[in-house]
Amino acid sequence: MSGGDVTVVVVTLDAVAGRVEASGMIPTLSEDGGRCTLTLKRGDLVRTAEVEATAAREATYCGLVTIPVTDLGPGQWTAVLSYVSASHFGVSAEKTVNVS
Repeated sequence: MSGGDVTVVVVTLDAVAGRVEASGMIPTLSEDGGRCTLTLKRGDLVRTAEVEATAAREATYCGLVTIPVTDLGPGQWTAVLSYVSASHFGVSAEKTVNVS
C-alpha cells in the first residue's frame, strides 16, 4: 500500500551487521522539517524508527533509518517508509526484508 500527497521511494532496505537499515527519497519535493519513519511488521509485531529528512535541490532524502535485529526476531518482515511534514505526507510501497 502507498499513499499520501508525495511519493516515497525506498532506495535501500537490508538486514546487515545486526540491524535492518533503510533509506529513501521523496523525488518531487525539497523541504526541511520533515521526518522519515521506517515501520517493520510481522504478524502482530510492529517496530518503528525515525530520522529527520534532509532537503536537497530537487528532492528530500531519508537518511539511514535502523532497527536492531534484537528488537525484531528472525523471519520475513514487511517494511514501509513514510514521510511526514507540516505540509506533506507519503508512504512507500511495501517491501520485504528477511531477518535471520
